[in-house]
Amino acid sequence: MSSEIKDTLKKSIMNIKGVGEARARLFQKLGIFSIEDLITHFPYDYEDRSCIKKICRLVEGESCTFEGIIMSKVTERIIRRGLTLYQAYIKDDTGTIIGTWYNQPISKKYC
Repeated sequence: MSSEIKDTLKKSIMNIKGVGEARARLFQKLGIFSIEDLITHFPYDYEDRSCIKKICRLVEGESCTFEGIIMSKVTERIIRRGLTLYQAYIKDDTGTIIGTWYNQPISKKYC
């Protein structure tokens, strides 16, 4: 590896466009201080969203992916300041559930 590449890898992440002091502090919480740290940092976990379940197979509390058709308009409920729920009925060929989005006003636009 050339010395120019080594020098670049040792530079602060603040040399990357879009990384200022505030974002650099967030990276530092992950132990990322240099460009080399950033490109050699790997997540410790991931979510596999490739397995698509039917609504009748969903388990409460489980993270999973499912497909359905939105059957109602999205309703908006303000629970308290800073917390708004958006809900709609979602259906597939095996059942119907109520989908809930927290603080996602864009769901109302596209549903």
